[in-house]
Amino acid sequence: MKLLRLSLLFIITLTTQSLFAQVIYRGTITDDKKRPIPLVTIKLMAENTESASNQNGQFNITSSRGLSDTLLFSSVGYESKKIATTDFRQNSKVILPENILSLKDVNIAGGKKKSVIINYFEYAQANYNPQIRKQISPYISPFPIAKLFTSEIAHAKIEKITLGRFVYKDYYKGPINNTFTRVMRGGNYNPVMVGQQQIATASSNFNNEKIITKSSNARFNLYLLEVDTLTGKPGKLLYKDKIEVKLTNNATLIEVGLTTKQIFIPHQKFYVMVEWLYIPFNENIALSHELVNKPAQLNKNQDRTTIMPVYKTNYEPLLSIYAAKKDKVATKWRLISDQWESLPLAKNNQYEMELALSATVSYFEK
Repeated sequence: MKLLRLSLLFIITLTTQSLFAQVIYRGTITDDKKRPIPLVTIKLMAENTESASNQNGQFNITSSRGLSDTLLFSSVGYESKKIATTDFRQNSKVILPENILSLKDVNIAGGKKKSVIINYFEYAQANYNPQIRKQISPYISPFPIAKLFTSEIAHAKIEKITLGRFVYKDYYKGPINNTFTRVMRGGNYNPVMVGQQQIATASSNFNNEKIITKSSNARFNLYLLEVDTLTGKPGKLLYKDKIEVKLTNNATLIEVGLTTKQIFIPHQKFYVMVEWLYIPFNENIALSHELVNKPAQLNKNQDRTTIMPVYKTNYEPLLSIYAAKKDKVATKWRLISDQWESLPLAKNNQYEMELALSATVSYFEK
């Protein structure tokens, strides 16, 4: 009995020591204007453990040893800061002053400025025209998407971001022999029986959608991200702030000028992320169709395919996607539940749908 008590005491002592050895450091990171800074890297230098702040600048990092260490806070566009763990107060605010970017890494003496468009796309590839049969569709997704860009050299300056916007135009110019087009053009929305080939045509033809409510105005955000050197996924912020974009017309090409922001790419590769804002301001309501199986009246063992009207809500801006050869398609990722998931390419297909999103960079040739 005495031996059992000693064993239990020994186990409790070890468990207590283990619990006390772990220390969780929590806090919030802001700039000198009290704005939260997301995606700041927090590192325990001696323990070599890393974490990152969330969109509200909040962070927590666990020390498994609980020994004296140093917390390092670092982010592109801000001055790094070191705080000894013995001096750190729980739930305190860590302020990172802005670091003014300079041209010190670019040698312009005797050089000639060169501008390059990365992931170039033509206007015709983004401009949806129902009069001309082209493989152009809108990109509709509830998740942010990031596209990879590769510059010819490191330390290039980002001049602008260009996006191709899908703008609905004349909806009922489709061929009259298309069953669904005839029904929609006539204003009759009763279920229609169509063949399998006609279904495929109707499903891929955006002439079949009628916009009920639509606004030329739109708001969305852009982010510039580094590439994670271990995974190749989008990493921490390359530029400290989100880039807010406001649209007031139906222009097919959206050009976002960044020259005055003095953004330089530390490496050759970077990501541009598009974040949609799911707010009433960006909504458009479309009358579309849905294919359903309806039991036949005479023979209940056989179903017939019918088209039923359905309302859909999309959020502006709708970005254009177009057919491109696979070797010309850039790597893309979607952010789902705070995890990056790659967009796989189609198998056994020479062409793939590409997002109309390009970046113009500049640098000085020696």
